[in-house]
Amino acid sequence: FNLIKTIKRIKGMNYTYKAKAMERLLGLINEEKTGPAEDLSQRMCVSVPTLNRFLSELRELGYIVEYSRTRQTYFLNKK
Repeated sequence: FNLIKTIKRIKGMNYTYKAKAMERLLGLINEEKTGPAEDLSQRMCVSVPTLNRFLSELRELGYIVEYSRTRQTYFLNKK
């Protein structure tokens, strides 16, 4: 499904900025190149709490986002 159309329903931050940030986050998660939350939030130019909200919203949209401590990256579990 189209992430941008779905994000339109999420309230809060500027829609365009948030849609682009969520797409970028999803891309990094797909590549499994996120690093720990602190590093990822700096790369995304958002706070750790905002990053956690983005991750929660992706989960609410049906993405199974998990974190691997060994690889130190977020990834999509494709159960």
